[in-house]
Amino acid sequence: MSILNTTSTFFITEVNTVDQERVFLEMTDKIYKNDPYFVRPLDKDIKAVFDIEQNPLLRQEQGKCRRWLLWTDSGSCIGRIAAFYKVKSGAGQQRRTGAIGFFECINDQEAANLLFDQAKRWLASEAIKVIHGPVNFGSRHRWWGLLVDGQALANYSCNYHPVYYRNLFEDYGFVLNYRQLTFSLSQQDPQPRLLKQLLEHFKADSRYTFKQVNPHLELDAAVEFQELYNKTWSVQEGLPPMSLDQVLSLTRQLEEVLDPRLIWFAYYNGQPVAFFVGIPELNRLIVQHVNGKINFMDRFKLASRKWLGQYEKAYGLYYGVLPEFQRRGVGLGLIASMQDAWANRLKIPYKEIEFGWIGDYNPRAVKLMKTIGGEISKVHHTYRLWI
Repeated sequence: MSILNTTSTFFITEVNTVDQERVFLEMTDKIYKNDPYFVRPLDKDIKAVFDIEQNPLLRQEQGKCRRWLLWTDSGSCIGRIAAFYKVKSGAGQQRRTGAIGFFECINDQEAANLLFDQAKRWLASEAIKVIHGPVNFGSRHRWWGLLVDGQALANYSCNYHPVYYRNLFEDYGFVLNYRQLTFSLSQQDPQPRLLKQLLEHFKADSRYTFKQVNPHLELDAAVEFQELYNKTWSVQEGLPPMSLDQVLSLTRQLEEVLDPRLIWFAYYNGQPVAFFVGIPELNRLIVQHVNGKINFMDRFKLASRKWLGQYEKAYGLYYGVLPEFQRRGVGLGLIASMQDAWANRLKIPYKEIEFGWIGDYNPRAVKLMKTIGGEISKVHHTYRLWI
């Protein structure tokens, strides 16, 4: 075991072996042992982030990552952290963006500081000037931000944290960069009058069409998703554009849980201008019962429960409107059309939908969520630290 950093009480080792990776994954069992709202993520989902075969950032040499464990001198693991950076190219130059994530630690500032120090030291050696965190080494729709408000059952692939983590970050020197808001929308409340009016407006305008799509059957849907994502999320959030291969890979990863009734596009004269992609919220029915593991029988139960209509909550992964259509009410029209179909034609079982990842720097999106009756259910902080 190679010891990288040590005090009289703690020491740090890098994750390099299968056994060390197992300890990294099981660290959450110690931290959240008595927390009724925590749901241990699936091991396969966490491992995929650091797998060169599954994470295109590693496979395409667009970034690097490291993981470490924090131990007591008696041999008990009490913390973990990952550090990584992405390489962004543009205007003939390359820029490295550094970050940390997958942080877990006991309620001890000295212990947390050692983990932060280790990550900062490595990132500094890679010429990183600022650290963002806690975030994911990959897509923003997973493992992003520190939960600071909304102690309720965690959503699938979303960060959940003890309340004391906020002090560990801020007392070390991390400062708030932005807040990510999650909005909850009840499907049992009457549809707001404005949405009903917009629904009638768009029904009377033959240029607009709102419809659900099945990504399993339609390659065109993947192409349209790619186009819309790259013109909304990629541009507005500053994220790397998605290739068609990445979209198809995402579809394959989610193929067992995709419900076409939760995937909708808006079209103007036949061209896609807005989209919504949601999935059944898996943690409540499945993930919380398998303790990070999922086998053949779990997969069977997952699929069968979906079609038996036992899901009561859905989670919105992606929602976006092309900039030139944002002032035309198309986003609201899309939501109105979805809700109308869910209630009157599709009869979906979902009683609640949560829309994740609304940045507080996007007042237009925040206003839209409130207009349709959404209420803030969770708040995550994304911090930064200058080295």
